[in-house]
Amino acid sequence: MKKYIISFIAACTLLVSCEQDRLIFDQNQTFVKFEQSNVDLPIIIDGTGSIEVTVNVSSISNSERSIDLEIIQEETTAEAASYTVGSLVVPANSYSGTLTIDGVDNNVTTEPKTLVVGVPNNADFASDRNLTISIFQVCPVDEALFTGMYLIEEIVAVPFGPGLQSGDVVEITANGLTRTFNSINFPNFCSVPIPFSFNLVCNEFVVPLQDTNCHCGDGTNYWGPSTIGNTTYDITDDSVFEVNFTNDVQSNCASPTQTTYRFTKQ
Repeated sequence: MKKYIISFIAACTLLVSCEQDRLIFDQNQTFVKFEQSNVDLPIIIDGTGSIEVTVNVSSISNSERSIDLEIIQEETTAEAASYTVGSLVVPANSYSGTLTIDGVDNNVTTEPKTLVVGVPNNADFASDRNLTISIFQVCPVDEALFTGMYLIEEIVAVPFGPGLQSGDVVEITANGLTRTFNSINFPNFCSVPIPFSFNLVCNEFVVPLQDTNCHCGDGTNYWGPSTIGNTTYDITDDSVFEVNFTNDVQSNCASPTQTTYRFTKQ
């Protein structure tokens, strides 16, 4: 059977996220790509959690298509009893489908464990990127807490000047247990604000891996969890709090360093 080499750059009109990796596959195969490569699955303590991930495909069909999935066991550290991977179905006349992953608090802790899911190559489908899910325990917090207008101040500095716009007043918004605000990254060099997030994880502030738009080479996964310990929060007082996180996780501009920001409600 004739083979084709497909460059993702040429397929960008069909796939939301494009990379320069190449894959050889049969002319009858459809290419499958997870819209995100890393997602969080927070599970409420003694409860459950659920996430949905969009999956894009390179062809269209007039009938519904089911795509097989597999657990990459050698890369998965989460206990099987803590998650359920749903079916991946692409509706008729569509270039995308939705994958649902459910979690339950069976021996889940605040320390993230990973679940890695892939699409096995077969006669119908091909893929070159897996989906990594971080599974961890969270505790409910009122979405009104740790939101509103806050003065942010860098109290432990990083190289090249402040990492976020120290001295600025930002608006923090809530999405479940995630808090997000817009700030300029490294204002000494850049000027376009970008979202920055931190999570409320059972009395601790945890900064997830996230990108920057001001960097020396690749801004992917530039910010990340602290290696010196997370700061804690008090649900009875959100007037002042501090957040520790790592700057330059991937050693993009220099070596990773730890920084701390203070947030004061206005």
